[in-house]
Amino acid sequence: MRTRRVPRLAGMAVAAITLIALTANAFAAPRTGPRRMTGEVLDVNPEAMSLIVSEEIGNPQADRVVFIVEPDAVVRIHGMKGKLDQLKNGDIVTVTFESREGRHHALEIHHM
Repeated sequence: MRTRRVPRLAGMAVAAITLIALTANAFAAPRTGPRRMTGEVLDVNPEAMSLIVSEEIGNPQADRVVFIVEPDAVVRIHGMKGKLDQLKNGDIVTVTFESREGRHHALEIHHM
Protein backbone atom coordinates (compact mmCIF):
# COMPACT_ATOMS: atom_id res chain seq x y z
CA MET A 1 0.00 0.00 0.00
CA ARG A 2 2.80 2.42 0.76
CA THR A 3 4.31 2.02 -2.69
CA ARG A 4 1.06 3.20 -4.30
CA ARG A 5 0.75 6.34 -2.17
CA VAL A 6 4.09 7.82 -3.18
CA PRO A 7 3.40 7.88 -6.95
CA ARG A 8 -0.14 9.11 -6.34
CA LEU A 9 1.13 11.95 -4.12
CA ALA A 10 3.81 12.86 -6.66
CA GLY A 11 1.20 12.96 -9.44
CA MET A 12 -1.08 15.17 -7.34
CA ALA A 13 1.83 17.51 -6.56
CA VAL A 14 2.71 17.87 -10.24
CA ALA A 15 -0.94 18.54 -11.10
CA ALA A 16 -1.20 21.18 -8.36
CA ILE A 17 1.96 22.98 -9.50
CA THR A 18 0.75 22.96 -13.11
CA LEU A 19 -2.64 24.36 -12.08
CA ILE A 20 -1.00 27.15 -10.06
CA ALA A 21 1.28 28.09 -12.98
CA LEU A 22 -1.60 28.19 -15.47
CA THR A 23 -3.77 30.21 -13.10
CA ALA A 24 -1.00 32.75 -12.51
CA ASN A 25 -0.66 33.37 -16.27
CA ALA A 26 -4.42 33.71 -16.70
CA PHE A 27 -4.62 36.45 -14.08
CA ALA A 28 -1.43 38.28 -15.00
CA ALA A 29 -1.87 41.99 -15.61
CA PRO A 30 -2.02 43.06 -19.26
CA ARG A 31 1.26 44.32 -20.62
CA THR A 32 1.64 48.06 -20.34
CA GLY A 33 4.29 50.48 -21.46
CA PRO A 34 6.29 50.59 -24.67
CA ARG A 35 6.71 47.46 -26.78
CA ARG A 36 9.02 46.67 -29.73
CA MET A 37 8.48 45.11 -33.11
CA THR A 38 10.94 44.41 -35.92
CA GLY A 39 9.66 44.07 -39.45
CA GLU A 40 9.80 45.21 -43.05
CA VAL A 41 8.46 48.59 -44.17
CA LEU A 42 5.56 48.11 -46.56
CA ASP A 43 4.50 51.74 -46.76
CA VAL A 44 5.61 55.05 -45.30
CA ASN A 45 3.53 58.22 -45.51
CA PRO A 46 5.37 61.24 -44.02
CA GLU A 47 2.45 63.60 -44.73
CA ALA A 48 0.01 61.43 -42.77
CA MET A 49 2.72 60.52 -40.21
CA SER A 50 2.02 56.81 -40.68
CA LEU A 51 4.07 53.69 -41.24
CA ILE A 52 2.95 50.18 -42.20
CA VAL A 53 5.25 47.32 -41.22
CA SER A 54 5.01 43.60 -42.02
CA GLU A 55 5.38 41.34 -38.99
CA GLU A 56 7.54 38.93 -41.01
CA ILE A 57 10.61 40.08 -42.89
CA GLY A 58 10.47 39.00 -46.54
CA ASN A 59 6.79 38.07 -46.42
CA PRO A 60 4.56 40.92 -47.66
CA GLN A 61 1.53 38.67 -47.11
CA ALA A 62 2.17 38.52 -43.34
CA ASP A 63 0.10 40.52 -40.90
CA ARG A 64 0.57 44.23 -41.24
CA VAL A 65 0.81 46.71 -38.39
CA VAL A 66 -0.15 50.34 -38.94
CA PHE A 67 1.70 52.85 -36.80
CA ILE A 68 0.81 56.46 -36.17
CA VAL A 69 4.15 58.20 -35.91
CA GLU A 70 4.17 60.65 -33.02
CA PRO A 71 5.40 64.17 -33.90
CA ASP A 72 8.27 63.84 -31.43
CA ALA A 73 9.17 60.27 -32.47
CA VAL A 74 12.88 59.54 -32.79
CA VAL A 75 13.92 58.21 -36.22
CA ARG A 76 17.39 56.68 -36.51
CA ILE A 77 18.93 55.48 -39.75
CA HIS A 78 22.04 53.37 -39.24
CA GLY A 79 22.40 54.97 -35.80
CA MET A 80 22.20 58.54 -37.09
CA LYS A 81 19.32 60.96 -36.56
CA GLY A 82 16.98 60.72 -39.51
CA LYS A 83 13.53 61.63 -40.79
CA LEU A 84 10.48 59.55 -41.58
CA ASP A 85 10.68 60.46 -45.29
CA GLN A 86 14.11 58.78 -45.47
CA LEU A 87 12.55 55.35 -44.92
CA LYS A 88 11.47 53.36 -47.96
CA ASN A 89 9.62 50.16 -48.71
CA GLY A 90 11.72 47.10 -47.95
CA ASP A 91 13.72 48.72 -45.14
CA ILE A 92 14.03 46.63 -41.98
CA VAL A 93 13.01 48.64 -38.91
CA THR A 94 12.51 48.17 -35.21
CA VAL A 95 9.62 50.24 -33.91
CA THR A 96 9.15 51.08 -30.25
CA PHE A 97 5.48 51.84 -29.74
CA GLU A 98 2.62 52.18 -27.30
CA SER A 99 -0.92 50.98 -27.88
CA ARG A 100 -3.55 53.54 -26.96
CA GLU A 101 -7.23 53.52 -27.79
CA GLY A 102 -6.75 50.61 -30.18
CA ARG A 103 -3.99 52.29 -32.20
CA HIS A 104 -0.23 51.79 -32.26
CA HIS A 105 1.75 55.00 -31.68
CA ALA A 106 5.39 54.87 -32.81
CA LEU A 107 7.77 56.50 -30.35
CA GLU A 108 11.06 55.39 -31.95
CA ILE A 109 11.93 53.94 -35.34
CA HIS A 110 15.36 52.42 -35.95
CA HIS A 111 16.43 51.42 -39.46
CA MET A 112 19.14 48.76 -39.35
